[in-house]
Amino acid sequence: MEVLMQPLVRLSRKAQTIIIKLVALVLMVGLSAAAVAADLSGSNLNYGLHSTIYQWFGQLDTANHTHESSHHILNIGQPNPEGVVEVKLESQVARPGQGAEQGRYPGRYEERLLRVSKTFDKVLSSQSVVDTEDDFDSKYRPSRAINLIKSLVYGWTHSLDVYDSSGLQSYLLANVEFVAAEAQVKQVDDYVPYLLAQNYLKNHRDLSKLAIQPIEAGQDHYLVTFEYQWWAVSQQGNTEVAQMAVEMQVHIISGRAMIKTYQEVYLAPITDKGAEVRC
Repeated sequence: MEVLMQPLVRLSRKAQTIIIKLVALVLMVGLSAAAVAADLSGSNLNYGLHSTIYQWFGQLDTANHTHESSHHILNIGQPNPEGVVEVKLESQVARPGQGAEQGRYPGRYEERLLRVSKTFDKVLSSQSVVDTEDDFDSKYRPSRAINLIKSLVYGWTHSLDVYDSSGLQSYLLANVEFVAAEAQVKQVDDYVPYLLAQNYLKNHRDLSKLAIQPIEAGQDHYLVTFEYQWWAVSQQGNTEVAQMAVEMQVHIISGRAMIKTYQEVYLAPITDKGAEVRC
């Protein structure tokens, strides 16, 4: 360390500052790339839990008949041993009053403690611990469709990861158009048997680049696209990686997002994991 630091003494203070900033930047970039690569190899996101919580807030948005409300989730924490999860969110209520003509209402920042079932498939109770109102109005942002569709995407991904065929079926409308990336998977009933036949020790998908767009105004029909980084570990301990793109047409019916069409394709492999931009 002494040998490295001695040359800096002969530099001007400005030059020293520039070098220190450059070194710090290089370290930050290196650490960020390593963090992304580590995250890609096995996300800690609990898809089943996220699906349940997004569905709960989506139904909360739907339940208000006298006025419209929105709940935009900022963060979902890890459940503690008692099954309590901290959720941070922004909310709005569209009520008649000041600013309503321009579609602007005060927003709120909330922190809630949700108690969930042992299998993470049901919200049992909710407790508000922080609830503060903004001192200004902001444009109203609906969240019902976003929450219900995110619940669908997380739930679908969870069902793939845990080989739950009935879970996959529960998200499909009748006469769904289904196209899998694998030729052997002709219909959704073939998906889990195909995965089981691979005899993987571990099977996991990292979700990224989720985008939701309405198909036509005034209809609860949406185009949903995202990507999977699919990781699987063979019986020999080898890690297999595939990049997949998924496109769905989703209809919201009776407070649930359901799949009308589903198509997935393999993408070219990523050779530089650190260069992948995740959303």
